[in-house]
This record gives sequence, structure tokens and C-alpha cells, in this order.
Amino acid sequence: MVPRAAQRAARGVAPLLLIAAAIPAGASAQATRTWVSGVGDDANPCSRTAPCKTFAGAISKTANGGEIDALDDGGFGAVTITKSITIDGGRHLAGILASGSNGIQIAGSSSNIRVTLRGLSLNGVGSGLSGIRILGNAATVRIEDTDITGFTVAGIDSVQTDGTSRKVQIRRTDVHGNSGIGVRVRPNNAGITGKVVISDSSIDDNGIGLAADASIGRAKVTVRNTTIDDNGAVSGTGQGVQATGANATVRLSNSSVTGNLIGLEALTGGQILSFGNNIITANELNNGVPTGPIAFS
Repeated sequence: MVPRAAQRAARGVAPLLLIAAAIPAGASAQATRTWVSGVGDDANPCSRTAPCKTFAGAISKTANGGEIDALDDGGFGAVTITKSITIDGGRHLAGILASGSNGIQIAGSSSNIRVTLRGLSLNGVGSGLSGIRILGNAATVRIEDTDITGFTVAGIDSVQTDGTSRKVQIRRTDVHGNSGIGVRVRPNNAGITGKVVISDSSIDDNGIGLAADASIGRAKVTVRNTTIDDNGAVSGTGQGVQATGANATVRLSNSSVTGNLIGLEALTGGQILSFGNNIITANELNNGVPTGPIAFS
């Protein structure tokens, strides 16, 4: 005869088994921090002791607002970002090769995602599209300590399509050797203001250095402590800074625009404003002039 205590225990186990069976196998909690390694495997849980191989493999296992970190040097593959996240290469060579595609595409599936990209190396090997392409639902994107080269459309391409105001901050980043545009700001919706702040960076040897295009929306760019050099030396039309459309404004402070085919070019009402502390010289065809000054307050 089965003791009553054992009978009660057995009755309690059955509901628990039913609950466990109802939970899908993939419903395990996502981690706040995940890891990638050059010798990792995307079948792993992306923990520090069992890292993933690629950013794409890790992002599906990382919680919204979480972080992916590189444990060591490696090529971690192109990735599409649809949620708030930080991807940090640390002091390692955290590389992305993107032949024939975008390196990183940001297209949020929910409103106002926030993305930080830090310590990365993106290479389009001469046929990639854009190194970092920013589309919809990205409220703030921070790009720091990153190297971007070899892309045919743009190194950094901010072409937001939704919302009212979007901001991209680029710091200590080298955008070079792209046959297209180094940094392009081109909001693709009349209701959007694309805001970009570039500081302590280098934009050199691209087809065009910086292009603020307000043909549709509004483009507002601030550039400080940055060199914009030698654009157009190999390909493109060679403007260092180009502002197109009455709603395009570029503000320059303590920056150098030298060695380009054309230094400054404002088209169809575009504005390039200077604080008066910039170096704009030695551009091959035309230095150009700011459309107006900005007074120090």
C-alpha cells in the first residue's frame, strides 16, 4: 500500500510536468551580456565560457538593451540590428567583412531603439554596399573607435525613414577608402530631421567626404575636431563637405578640410557654416567658402 505522503507528492508532480511540457524549447531567457570569439560556435549559449562565433548568432541570444562583447580577435560577420543593443569589440580586432552587402544594418522593429557600436573594424573589400546603414526606428546611434573602409555606397549611411528626429554620434572613428561617400546624411521622409555629430574623427580618401542631403527631409550635421582630407583622390567627385537643399546645414568647428578635389560645396540652398577656427586650404580645384559664419557666444 502506497503511503499517503507519497500519494500527495505524486499528485503534485503531475501539474508541474504539464506546465513544463507547455513551455517551448526556445523560451529560455536571453542574456543581458553575451560573448563572441574567433573560435566560438553559434550553437553555444554565447556565455563567456561558451561564446558564439558571429554577431548575428549572438544578437538573437541577447536581451533588448543588452551587450555583445568580443573575447578575442576574429571576423564576426555582418549583422542586422532590430533592437537596442551595444556591440563592443574592446581592444581586439573585431572585424566584419561585407563583400556585396551592408556590414551593419540598423532597422528597429520597435520605436526609438538605441544602438552603440564600439571598437569595430568594417571592410567592404571594394564591393560592400554601406559599412553602417541606419534605417528605421533608431532614436540614437553611437559609433565610437571604429574603422570603416572599402564600401561603394557609404561608410556610414544615415537614411532614416520614420519618426521625427534621429541622432547619430560619431566619435574617434576613421572612415576612409570608400569609393562612395564617407558619411552620408539623407533622411528619406519629409517629417524627419537627420542629426549627426562627428567629433575627433577622420574622413579621408573617399569618393566624397561628408554629404548632407536634404532633398527630402532635413539634415543637420555638426563637425568638430575632425580632418576631412584627400577625398576624390581615387574615385568620386571629391567634395570634402557637401550640403544639398535648403534644409541641409553643416556646422564646422576646429576642423581641417584639405587636399580634396573641392573643399566646400553648397548646392540648392544648402548651408555650410563656420566658427572661423577651421583650416580650409590646398584643395585641388576649389577650396570653396562657408556660406556664413557662426559667432562664438
